[in-house]
Amino acid sequence: MKSVKVCATSANLGPGFDTLGIALGLYNEYGFKESEEYELVGFDSRFDISHNLVLASYKKLFEYFGLPPKPIHIEQLHQDIPVSRGLGSSSACIVAGLRIANEIIGNRADVHGLLKLASTMEGHPDNVAPALLGGLVVSSLEEGEVRAKRLRLSPDLVFTLLIPPFELSTSLARGALPKSVSMKDATRNIAHALFLIKGLEEGDIGLIKDCIHDYLHVPYRLPLIEGAKEVMEKVSNLGAAITISGAGSTLIAISKNSIVDKLIGIVPASWGIREAKVETKGSEANG
Repeated sequence: MKSVKVCATSANLGPGFDTLGIALGLYNEYGFKESEEYELVGFDSRFDISHNLVLASYKKLFEYFGLPPKPIHIEQLHQDIPVSRGLGSSSACIVAGLRIANEIIGNRADVHGLLKLASTMEGHPDNVAPALLGGLVVSSLEEGEVRAKRLRLSPDLVFTLLIPPFELSTSLARGALPKSVSMKDATRNIAHALFLIKGLEEGDIGLIKDCIHDYLHVPYRLPLIEGAKEVMEKVSNLGAAITISGAGSTLIAISKNSIVDKLIGIVPASWGIREAKVETKGSEANG
């Protein structure tokens, strides 16, 4: 049986709303083989065969090439990406299904083709782009056309995930956003995003800490994450930069050195704390 491994992602990174994303070393792995009927093994019981994103994206690639889908056996071998926590769990499912289908049809689609399909399914590329390409990625989806470029990232930075025990649905987090923002907030977000990219490239934690502040989504989503505001203030006092990962509920901290030991007593005992390496290769199929 062949397998495909897909990494977690953290989108936005503060002011890079819907444009910036980074691939992180938490993985879901799926085994697959051709079968006489569709079979899903080891998946969350909430997502039956009619609502399974891995299977839906698998079929989408066949549809794209005008081919009849081949029945497939897909088995979830390993799940390390928390669901509905702002770490790209849905994007991982979409990318996995596309990778599996591409293997079955002889790798007809290149990475750009997979990215375009994944972005269309997800609605934006900020998670699927790093899941496919690895590293720090800037991306956009305009009128059906997707652009994605990897950015330079300092190897000296440490990324730490603070994972609450509760989910936050993307639809709820999206619904909290205002329908319009002021010109002042828009322009300072642009400046912060540009400076943030430079800080990430140079490993300048002072610049990252100053410019990770966002005015488009974080102020509106933060009240949805119980205890997050207090945690962010305390982590910031440690000298780390911190913001919401994706739409939440996870928070992501960026520092020059490990802060895991310092987080004891700051982060609620029910929250998970995970230091995550940057995944530089993105998703891949094996076997």
